[in-house]
Amino acid sequence: MTLSGLRKYFVRNAYFYLIVFFAVFAVIDLLSTMHPVNWIVLVYLMIFIVMFVGQLFLATPFGHLISYYFYLVSIVVGMGIALFLWFSQNSHNFPIYVVVWALLTTAFAISHFLTSKKAGIPPFTGVFSFFLFVLLFVFSIPKNFSPSAYDLLFFLTLALFIINGIFCSNQLFRATVLKKELGFSNRESFVDKTKDELLGKPNVLESDVDLLVYYLKSSLDAFVQGDLERSFMDAFKIAFDNQGKPFEGIYRLPEDVGRQQHYADIRDCLSHAKHTPKDKDEQQKERLKRIKEVKKNLYKETLKLLRVVKIEFIDAAIKK
Repeated sequence: MTLSGLRKYFVRNAYFYLIVFFAVFAVIDLLSTMHPVNWIVLVYLMIFIVMFVGQLFLATPFGHLISYYFYLVSIVVGMGIALFLWFSQNSHNFPIYVVVWALLTTAFAISHFLTSKKAGIPPFTGVFSFFLFVLLFVFSIPKNFSPSAYDLLFFLTLALFIINGIFCSNQLFRATVLKKELGFSNRESFVDKTKDELLGKPNVLESDVDLLVYYLKSSLDAFVQGDLERSFMDAFKIAFDNQGKPFEGIYRLPEDVGRQQHYADIRDCLSHAKHTPKDKDEQQKERLKRIKEVKKNLYKETLKLLRVVKIEFIDAAIKK
């Protein structure tokens, strides 16, 4: 492996090394706090392993139900164990602990359900998820100094952990939807395979394939990240932009004026949404109503357009 290749390898896997570092830190902190080692420690380590696996799925381009459910379990059960440790240290009643855990789990589940199809994700949510998980367990066990400060830090970390967990759960949910709707679980492998197979076709320009692959990867990643506008725009550029002329050297969809106009109207609406005048006459009010309607249905429309790109364009181009 060349020096450049080695550098790329470490950069791509930097997230994994951060996870390992925080895992070692949390285990050492736990073992140094609890003596002798008891069943709580063993349960914690089991939950920590589940969370570790869930975090690894966040760092991959895979979309499996197992990764989605692994992460949900790691959030709910990890939160429950941390609360149990805090309540046991503060001599609170067990029923109160159960109620608090149930309420927080319900809030997490409802928020995830309401935002899974429309909320984008801030940068570095995956790293923050694991970092907050480690801090949650560190602060759940008060030290000999400033116990009240640790309580404040614990509940602040718990709130951030739940909010960040919602974003990460949404990301894994959308990756799973792509697998179900488009038939592949690994986005990066699908993009690489598409590029290799299209380059193997006669009379196909490499520059055209590179541009198509750029838009394809951008659209898939944006969908998973919750940036539905960018995902739709990039998918539209592949299938329908300028009546399909940019990539006609690779393939051109059969003419369907009604469908093409439908997606073009959505594209135009999204393009003009950021330039809406402040003065709203009746025409502008109708336009705003249309923009709101488009954005409300954008998740469904983007998914339908991605199916067109994958099944009707890419699969057909490879088979021809």
